[in-house]
Amino acid sequence: MSVFVLPLNTSSSPSAKADTYMPAQTAAEYSGYNLQYIRRLLVSGAIESIKVGQVWLVKVSSLNEYLNSIRKTCLLYTSDAADEE
Repeated sequence: MSVFVLPLNTSSSPSAKADTYMPAQTAAEYSGYNLQYIRRLLVSGAIESIKVGQVWLVKVSSLNEYLNSIRKTCLLYTSDAADEE
């Protein structure tokens, strides 16, 4: 898995950590989503990213937050369905 660390933080604090990014293709493999769906999420702003030339770089922490929120939603939905039975 390709992961990049880019010093793109805008904080003036010297102790602020650099952001970690991965290419959209790697994000698709990591998440299990189709590459086109990942690109749609990036364009819509649902996941933080930057575009360098023709390559989308996905902010890893933002992707993980998105995946966790989707999993929580799925868990709530499935637990509600189980309660109705």
